[in-house]
Amino acid sequence: MEKSSLRSSSLTLLVALCPCLFYFMCSLTMNLLTKTLVTTFQWRFVYTLGALQSIFTLASLTLLSMVQRVFAVVTGTEQQSSVDPVGFKHRGVIYVLRVLLPLMALHLSNMLLGFASLQVVNLPMYLVLRRLTTITVMLIEWLVLHKAISGSIKMAILVSSAGSLIAGSTDVMSDGGGGYTLVLLQNLCTAMSLALSKESALTPRQLVILNSIAGAVCCSVLGFIFERDKVLEFPYLSDPRFIAGMVIMCSMCVLYQFSVQFCTLHTSALTTSVTGNIKDLFATVGGYLLFPDAPTHFANFVGVALSFIGAYSFSYIRYRALVGPSPPHQKQL
Repeated sequence: MEKSSLRSSSLTLLVALCPCLFYFMCSLTMNLLTKTLVTTFQWRFVYTLGALQSIFTLASLTLLSMVQRVFAVVTGTEQQSSVDPVGFKHRGVIYVLRVLLPLMALHLSNMLLGFASLQVVNLPMYLVLRRLTTITVMLIEWLVLHKAISGSIKMAILVSSAGSLIAGSTDVMSDGGGGYTLVLLQNLCTAMSLALSKESALTPRQLVILNSIAGAVCCSVLGFIFERDKVLEFPYLSDPRFIAGMVIMCSMCVLYQFSVQFCTLHTSALTTSVTGNIKDLFATVGGYLLFPDAPTHFANFVGVALSFIGAYSFSYIRYRALVGPSPPHQKQL
């Protein structure tokens, strides 16, 4: 009886961890492969990479939709499709100009800035700076929406920010080409994109379709104008390792977008955030071991460690705030 109960508990735990493991593997693989393409293979064509990623995403969604329709026909079930495929058919021009176009522009900028910054910033420092996105969002909410921030959250933010400053001070090579500026601009685009995504009232799938269409069109045009000849002369263009890496990276980017929603749906947003922090730890170690551009100074290790301590403290404080008893007055962040 005890063995059966123990086996049942282990199976339940494994099922609960599957969404986290799926998100963890997709995110980690995407980070490492993207860095490999831009560092090991010296891929410098961000517009072409953005176009390939967007086209691959649209092709994957189209194939998935076709499979769902075939399955519905075979099983004899009616497939429930949304009334409006893109969610703004019955909305006005002001909505398109004020919400959708800025949202697509922010996503495009976010994607291109991410590819460009990974070319000049080592992976550990890139992840350190990307963790400041949460801080950026909270500061915007504090300044604009006047949301209260608890003292413990402020301390976690301070520790994480101090770690970023210490780590950055030992890595002047990455900022020689404005790498830190690119990552901080990406953080700003991410924070603004999150805010507009809530205002758009679109489903995650609709957002992915819209953003992929914008990326495919804009990046294809820009890539054709500015990068066509250089791409054709790229020495690894016919290398099976490069082709395999590009295909797997594009696949992981598609799966990553679904894994975030899958993990959040079957667990919680906080669990997804904690899983992302654990992924950052493994990706940071991989950045130090696999790529030669990561600094190995003691101060850099200390700064990265402080950044992790701040991030994990932030997640723990939010967890305690969610599971703890609600105070009678307004809850702080």
